[in-house]
Amino acid sequence: MENRKIRTVMKYLLAISFIGAGLNHFANPEFYMGIMPPYLPWPSALHLTAGFFEFVFGVMLLIHWIRLPLQFVMIAWAWWYTKADEVKGLNYDPRKDS
Repeated sequence: MENRKIRTVMKYLLAISFIGAGLNHFANPEFYMGIMPPYLPWPSALHLTAGFFEFVFGVMLLIHWIRLPLQFVMIAWAWWYTKADEVKGLNYDPRKDS
């Protein structure tokens, strides 16, 4: 199988996984409520919001003209988010609070 076909198959598998996980937030909320960390406020609203965005991002993976510009935004956000703690010298781990 050539590289382009593999990437296409993987893109669709990832999109289906995101869409399925997003829909599962609404179909099986008890599971997600059970894994919500207790220190986060509004657990119900947060897990529904996460489900909504997982579904939306899964659909967006399938729409090329949306996916292409948005991937740069997501990469920049991930880089900024992880570099912020390094720059400030923070290594906060909420698991160590309990």
